[in-house]
Amino acid sequence: IKVKKQAPVGGVDYGYVGEIVSVDGEMLKNLCVEDYIPVIATIGVDENGNSYNINADTAACEIGAAVGADKLLFLTDIDGIRRNAEDEDTLISDTDGRKNNSPDYGSEGYIVKVYDDYIVFIGYNISTNRIIPYACILIPTIPYESTAGEVSDPTVKDITDAKYFLDVVKGSGTKEDPYLISSEEEFKLMTDEFVRSTASDEQSMFGYGKYFEQTRDLDMCGFEGYNGTSASGSTRYTFAGNYNGNGYTVKVDISDGGQMSVFPYSYGVISNLKVEGSIKGGVCAQVVRALYGELINCVFDVALNAEQEAGAIYSNYGYVYNLYTTGTHSSSAVASAVATNHNSTQYTNVFYCRYQNSSLVASPHGTQSEDLNAIAESFNVREGSEYEKACEYLDGYDMLEVVAADGKLAFQKAS
Repeated sequence: IKVKKQAPVGGVDYGYVGEIVSVDGEMLKNLCVEDYIPVIATIGVDENGNSYNINADTAACEIGAAVGADKLLFLTDIDGIRRNAEDEDTLISDTDGRKNNSPDYGSEGYIVKVYDDYIVFIGYNISTNRIIPYACILIPTIPYESTAGEVSDPTVKDITDAKYFLDVVKGSGTKEDPYLISSEEEFKLMTDEFVRSTASDEQSMFGYGKYFEQTRDLDMCGFEGYNGTSASGSTRYTFAGNYNGNGYTVKVDISDGGQMSVFPYSYGVISNLKVEGSIKGGVCAQVVRALYGELINCVFDVALNAEQEAGAIYSNYGYVYNLYTTGTHSSSAVASAVATNHNSTQYTNVFYCRYQNSSLVASPHGTQSEDLNAIAESFNVREGSEYEKACEYLDGYDMLEVVAADGKLAFQKAS
């Protein structure tokens, strides 16, 4: 945290108290990508190396802004926001008529907006004229009795304008009424749910028992807030639904310092989907980060680049049927045409045509071929035990046919 000495306030020089100039947000984000949890002392340093104390609330706000945090939570040992910090009888409560008109309050140098039973900092720190990050919730951390009204369990979903997947998407997630992914926003909101899903119990993972259908081509390149999903063994973001791409394409341009992917740890079914574009990861780059479920009837045309591992999937204990991958894979360590790791995943009818640039090329787990017509013909076989097995995993979804056109494989979309 870079600071400068705080100017005297009301003629009083507070000594070694600093005003924040900048925060190294990139360093903090890189630490998080490497699975560290930064614990930050609110001490800043000026250009001459002098140390200054910083108001902890202000530091938290500036750090939140620097890393682009969605939420900033304050824990406090008092019962809430008071108009007068020293007077417990000035607790902001329902009796202030805050419902529906969300009045502003000044409290310890902040402009505070209050919504229903929640207290949300939105606006400016009056003393520094700096914007406070959008959704900062004050949560009482000790039991208390308030004559001013009960404070219910704070839920960010209920108090901000942030959109959540279930608020936007059509459908109920059943086989008969699947969630419809009809826009870039809905796809992005779905991937946001991946990051919220870290359960080790499959039935508790996002999408478990739910059905998703893509209804048009999606171009996620440059879409605001979307940069794929970074997932690792310690941040095991998951998807456990049945995702039917319906023959449509998701185009991506993902670049970050972590273990980057479109789908993270997948315990569900991904089918009839084409993915195009590029993925660059500081550690790993895969279209599907780790496969514990099923990948059926998909085409990946993606350039992958990573320091350690680049491949279409990091395969574990899943099932792959009808997969074609193409595009450049580049890594200073391990690159693979299909899977950069293999435990006991079963591969059937897997083809690849790509250039791999690496000191170590992993076993491809497929057949190299440039004959797209022959690949399409193989994809379109509709008999045999493996085909029947794949159809069981699809659970009622059709396996779309593919055609070779203009030097690429394309799906014959469902009518």
